[in-house]
Amino acid sequence: MWRRPARCRSSSSYRANRIFRAQVSDRRGQAEVKDMSVMEFLSMGGHGPYIWGSYGVMALLMIIEARQVIARKRKALALQRSIGYGDRS
Repeated sequence: MWRRPARCRSSSSYRANRIFRAQVSDRRGQAEVKDMSVMEFLSMGGHGPYIWGSYGVMALLMIIEARQVIARKRKALALQRSIGYGDRS
């Protein structure tokens, strides 16, 4: 059974801990809202390093791919200009 974590006494910390919420299902299949702190959200039940690492690798690969496409386009345009492809004179 899920237990509510100890509450912070400071109102700003209390509000910061209540920013993230997650829905969990009870045995009857009804959803209830569970309070989740930022650290609980980032740790994702112990799987955080794998999940966030995967997101980081994918973001890095997408950036590299976009830069390669731009570089290939510039190279192709420079090659077209150098051989005079598309000149109408």
